[in-house]
Amino acid sequence: MTDEHERAGSVEGEDDDLAAAVALFSRIHRRDPLAVPDPLLPLIDTSADAGQQESPVTWSGMAQPYLDRYDSTRDPADLRTAVQLLSAALDGAPEESPDRSLVVLQFTKALLSLYEDTGDEEALRVCLDTARAETQLTRTVNGSMAWTVLSIALLVRFGRERDPAGLEEAVRAAWRAWAAASDGASRAHTVGDLGAVLYETFSRTGDERTLSEALRFL
Repeated sequence: MTDEHERAGSVEGEDDDLAAAVALFSRIHRRDPLAVPDPLLPLIDTSADAGQQESPVTWSGMAQPYLDRYDSTRDPADLRTAVQLLSAALDGAPEESPDRSLVVLQFTKALLSLYEDTGDEEALRVCLDTARAETQLTRTVNGSMAWTVLSIALLVRFGRERDPAGLEEAVRAAWRAWAAASDGASRAHTVGDLGAVLYETFSRTGDERTLSEALRFL
């Protein structure tokens, strides 16, 4: 009987230690997610934290260490974790939020990296769906950004599938991005993207007209 009580006490003590560790690292996770031991990550629930629900910047900040580590390790697990965190950031960013454009760029860039490095077709599909959905928003702060992301994603897909229709759609999206740019900084950014897409079109098709158009923007 004594042995059973001792074992029960030991299990309860381990449960208490685990609960205390999860509580501690839940707080640490908000500031430095890479400091959390991997076995504890699935046990940390941040959904009840109202501050994180309201602030996409918090989720984006949590993703950044994983993106930075991925640049060094090229471990897809880090990239997938960042994608999950950035997805939460996007879900929490209202259409008119000034933070939304940056979150979309981070999210789609991570998805494209995942596709290019691992061949994950689902990552590319989510990237394209996200970009297309963003182009339909009417109150977004930076409408040209969504078209730029869509154009780049389509160009990446064309690099694998070689579908001429996909390349044509990428060109149309690049032109839409350029037309939607509302200020000098946005226009300057989209000009380079448009020129690159047009030049890619020329390199794939040999169409001299697209070369002359590309040279206007490069």
